[in-house]
Amino acid sequence: MTLPTPFTHGLAAAAYVSPDALAREQRLWSSAWIVVGYARDLDAADAFLTARLGRLEIVVQRHRDGLSAFVNRCAHRGSALHTERRGTCALVCPYHGWRYDGAGQPQAIPFLPPAALAIARATPELALRRLAVESRHGLVWVCAADAPTPLVEFLGEETDNLLAAIAPLGPVAGEPFGRQLETWSANWKTCVEGTLEGIHVPFVHASSFHAVVDAQKTEVTCHGRHLVQVTRLSSESAAWWRQFRARAGFPTSAVDPDTYTHALIFPSFAVGITGGALVSTQLYTPTSAAATELDHVQWLPTPARASAGVRAILRSVTAKLDADNRGILAEDRAAAERVQRGLEAANDPAHRIVLALPAEQRIAHFHQAIEESV
Repeated sequence: MTLPTPFTHGLAAAAYVSPDALAREQRLWSSAWIVVGYARDLDAADAFLTARLGRLEIVVQRHRDGLSAFVNRCAHRGSALHTERRGTCALVCPYHGWRYDGAGQPQAIPFLPPAALAIARATPELALRRLAVESRHGLVWVCAADAPTPLVEFLGEETDNLLAAIAPLGPVAGEPFGRQLETWSANWKTCVEGTLEGIHVPFVHASSFHAVVDAQKTEVTCHGRHLVQVTRLSSESAAWWRQFRARAGFPTSAVDPDTYTHALIFPSFAVGITGGALVSTQLYTPTSAAATELDHVQWLPTPARASAGVRAILRSVTAKLDADNRGILAEDRAAAERVQRGLEAANDPAHRIVLALPAEQRIAHFHQAIEESV
């Protein structure tokens, strides 16, 4: 049925509740560049991080010659090489001690004579499956495609420029605080969609984020599959951030300091900057059709002045921002889990999500990008 203006249909409910739908989305996770972590987590020798590209478990490892990314599976008996989220350890299988180099080839195999090791190193089947990896704007990106699109082309000029403007305040040179890693009982798309519109703010965040922004003053732009929304801060909030930036001696932001600017880097990395200073980054990873892992970090710029007074101000402000953000995330989590509960309880997989335009245009664009990708 065609809906009257200004309404339109989105994805079918099955896309949010069906394991088969999640399996079909693996094509999306295997073709896009996915943010899996932060470059600063991989600065140390032998530093690593593990992540998921949909159902594919991967490991990114710091080697002598840079970063390498592999499927997190030993070529010998299939054991996971690393199980911790982050750490510092050589790429050695904990089961039988096979050690791999930066190219994913076996460097040492216990109880194997040297001549056999040379043969093993020349045997492709005994190497790890290598994936494309890049570090850009303080973020670690991985792509599992056999012939990936260059990262800068995937991002496009406008999105790349926005990340370049935000990075010095956040992932590249900013000070992280309030990192949260939690699992929400909701489909990953519902979690992402909560970041793509502001019409829920007066209801879900009535006593929190609602006072920060002027939701009536919003501009949306689409850069390929990536989405940017710029919302003016309320006059009180803008004045507070101007005063705070001046007292802290933060560098001048290339992003309009009187706005909350939010970008979704398709499919699952969200970044926002508030008041030209506070950067928030969110990595959403599906763990099942009805569960999503969220890795959330907040950042403030490194102040130009590091006096005791400035440090005291920053401690007080970061504590308040962290507490406020945890409350906002709890509200978003409750809303997302209510959606998941409603879709599952209705047991109507053919039902299609209804969107109201133009307020939910970014969600409509997001749905279109998903359908094109799977």
